[in-house]
Amino acid sequence: MDTRKNVISASLLLAFLVAGFSTPLFAIDYSFIEGRFLLDAEFDDVNDDGDGFRFAGSFQVTNEIYAFAKYDDVELDDSNVDFSLLRLGAGYIHPLNAVWDANVSLAYADAEADGPGGDADDSGYELSGGVRGMVKPQIEVRASLNHIDIEDSDTYFTLGGDYYFLPNVAAGVEIDMGGDYETLSIGARYFF
Repeated sequence: MDTRKNVISASLLLAFLVAGFSTPLFAIDYSFIEGRFLLDAEFDDVNDDGDGFRFAGSFQVTNEIYAFAKYDDVELDDSNVDFSLLRLGAGYIHPLNAVWDANVSLAYADAEADGPGGDADDSGYELSGGVRGMVKPQIEVRASLNHIDIEDSDTYFTLGGDYYFLPNVAAGVEIDMGGDYETLSIGARYFF
């Protein structure tokens, strides 16, 4: 290989990374409320699935800090169990460039199951890290790696995307996959 081409390529890559990580723009909005319909929520531990709702909200406290809450409510089809998962936490935002942010968050997590066999309630934490960005002026995508520890630990991926119908209204799909609790949802966000 040509050493000169390698040096030029490495220099361009380094310049791109430095420019991307040093841009002080905050284009992604972290203040919103959200409602989602969980079309398919699967629980690998009990080999059952169902549907339900997710309600979430996020508030950007400063340019770098946000607080959030998420609540899932699912009714399992076969076992007749109602499952809920509450997460309350805060996160840190790091702008990568004008249209992409990286973020990391830590949340208190509480899970509850009510059914014919009795009730169960346990709590723990969830740690997440990911990216959000605008691939087109009206299309946002997001991806994160999440680790939740409530009684047992589990790691899963979240992938999602939204289309902005108005500057402060978006709708789209989201999938949580690769863990014991997997969901596919559609929903809408209102940014304030």
